[in-house]
Amino acid sequence: MMADEVKESFFNLGRVDGHANCKMRTFDTGATRDTDKNKWDYEGFLSPVVLQHYAAYLHKHRVQSDGNYRDSDNWQKGIPKDTYIKSAHRHFIDWWLEHRGHKSREGMEDAMMGLLFNVMGYAFEYFKELDSIEPVSFRDETKSESLIRPISVGCWNCRNRFEPIPGPMCKDCCGTLNHLNWEAEL
Repeated sequence: MMADEVKESFFNLGRVDGHANCKMRTFDTGATRDTDKNKWDYEGFLSPVVLQHYAAYLHKHRVQSDGNYRDSDNWQKGIPKDTYIKSAHRHFIDWWLEHRGHKSREGMEDAMMGLLFNVMGYAFEYFKELDSIEPVSFRDETKSESLIRPISVGCWNCRNRFEPIPGPMCKDCCGTLNHLNWEAEL
């Protein structure tokens, strides 16, 4: 991949088409934006109702056996995938039992939210292993392998590479917001 293609792919994260192919829309106020036709629609993909129940489930389980609260992002410190998969199976069985009209250990809502937590945690560990806790972009939405992972992160202006992912500014070089996910060596 050439440097210009890499730079362009950075600016198109979350899009199927690039800026060059986007049509502009003008609002009654005169403000303009490019179309959102091919951008990822998180508002449509996710349900605030489900996320609210998920957060309530997670908050309930922040209380540790000693009575103290663990940090909400404690799970991101790392839990083995085997732990997630075993727990997910237990929650799935509870969900399935409830679906079939039987009693489970924890009830329908906790079963579903517990399963969701374990899938989220497993996915987090999976993507961390791929060095890909970064936004993904589309290569070709018609192919199953269309989601790509960045190989490294760096600054477009000075081409410094960062490990781990840097903050919002390129403090080590030019002070810009030109961070970039490189897919190939430049």
